Parts: sequence; C-alpha cells; structure tokens
Amino acid sequence: MSKGSRVITRGSRLSNRALSYLERGKPELAEQAWQVARQTDTRHIEAIYNYGLYEWRAARLFVDRAATARSQTITQWWPTWSQSAC
Repeated sequence: MSKGSRVITRGSRLSNRALSYLERGKPELAEQAWQVARQTDTRHIEAIYNYGLYEWRAARLFVDRAATARSQTITQWWPTWSQSAC
C-alpha cells in the first residue's frame, strides 16, 4: 500500500452512503446507514461525527449525556485512529 493511501472499511462505505442518502433527501435511510456503520465499527470517527452533526442540525442533539458520551468515544480512540491513518 502506498504512503497516504487508506483502507476503505465497511464503516467508511456505510458512512459515505449515509451522506449520499442525505443529499438525495432520504434522511431515514441515512440514519439507518449511520447506525449500522456505528454498530459495525464503534470507533469509526467519521460515522460518529457525521451522525452527531446531522442530529445537531436536525435539533435532536443537545449538549447532554449522549453528546458527552460521543465526544468521549472520539477522544478516547483519536490517538489510535490518527496514528493508523498516517
């Protein structure tokens, strides 16, 4: 694998698919794809972030325990993820 290339995981494909669904006006399918992506890879930072951002923009996510838990998940695994992405 060349330097800078990335392995595309199932979580990545599902998270990207969710964004596509959202752009096509299918938020229910987007939510399902993000949920499966997060279940498939509980450390998938893009899926956690994108789904959280979607919920926040839809005024369903407030700074509460759920948001704090997501934030802790990201910061807990960030060093591992950022090192593997290099």
